[in-house]
Amino acid sequence: MRLKLTRGHALKLKTSTRLPAQFVGGTGMTVTRANGVYTIDMDVDEVVDVLEPTVLDRANHTGTQLSSTISDLATTISSALAAEAVTSIAGNVGAFTVSTGITNSTNDIRLDRGQLPGETTNGSASAGNIGEYIESNIAIGSAVSLTSPNASNVTSISLTAGDWDVSANVTYNPNAATNFTLAFHSISQTSATQDSTTGGGYMIYRFPAGNVPVSNFNVGSVGPVRKNLSGTTTIYLVAQSTFTISTMSVYGILRARRVR
Repeated sequence: MRLKLTRGHALKLKTSTRLPAQFVGGTGMTVTRANGVYTIDMDVDEVVDVLEPTVLDRANHTGTQLSSTISDLATTISSALAAEAVTSIAGNVGAFTVSTGITNSTNDIRLDRGQLPGETTNGSASAGNIGEYIESNIAIGSAVSLTSPNASNVTSISLTAGDWDVSANVTYNPNAATNFTLAFHSISQTSATQDSTTGGGYMIYRFPAGNVPVSNFNVGSVGPVRKNLSGTTTIYLVAQSTFTISTMSVYGILRARRVR
């Protein structure tokens, strides 16, 4: 009698006997006879283990076949997770942390509609991420002197490609004797050039002749104005004033937040 294990976990049994003959079972095989019919019962686990012990131990989940399968599965999963920027698997079944910072503690990622977790400490969004913040703040001690009626740069910031909200605040600081009739500032993409074409990106105040305001006259804020940039761009805070008799300087802040 010959027993053969084929692909697909099929067993083929072939016998060549001359009667009278005796059939005897062995490890993993039981032979019974009833009404002249021989019945052979086989325990596949024991038969396979006898034929090739390292193939598969189902009870203990060991063996070269199972090990190879698990190894291949682990490699496939690791490759898939790497392709999706998943950095680690830890905790319980299905738990993982993705590089974007979204943490899942069950079996999937789920965000409630209208609810997006925010920063819970005093950290800042890194460059290129939503929420990235850039600013340039000019203090009164570094105020920029203006020449009537010319426009001058108060400060500038460099923004990389993306969708930004940009805003500014300007304070004019005239001498106690200065008369001025115009205060004009804007968020511009051209150095020392006012931009009055972008809605919400500029502000103009006109005053009657002989106007002598108090020092540190805060005209107010401009923006936010959208700057949807295809490449790195310098954004300027530009200010100008028309004045006589004495001097005028200006200071303030230019800031931007990446919104997407």
